[in-house]
Amino acid sequence: MTVIETVRDLLDWRKLTLPESLHVIGIETEEYVDWQGEESLRVNVTIADETDLSQVTGLDVIELKSAIRERLLQNRILLFPYIFIAKPSELLEVDDDDQDEE
Repeated sequence: MTVIETVRDLLDWRKLTLPESLHVIGIETEEYVDWQGEESLRVNVTIADETDLSQVTGLDVIELKSAIRERLLQNRILLFPYIFIAKPSELLEVDDDDQDEE
């Protein structure tokens, strides 16, 4: 099993203890090279469109990111995770904008 396959298994959102206010519906991970050329991870967290962001606190976001980082460290994965959070509708907007430019 490759490192990225191991990471994907470790970060199965159903196996993590995550803040309920974020309504996580998926976590995708891919290999990533940061601006310094260091190998790292890009972790895309998808939250439900129904998520009321006024009910999400900064502490909730910190808990989410900490749970991901701790899970990786507990399993000796030392690649830094760059974590991004978005709703499916926001991701569609980005895709639509990209298609408009073509």
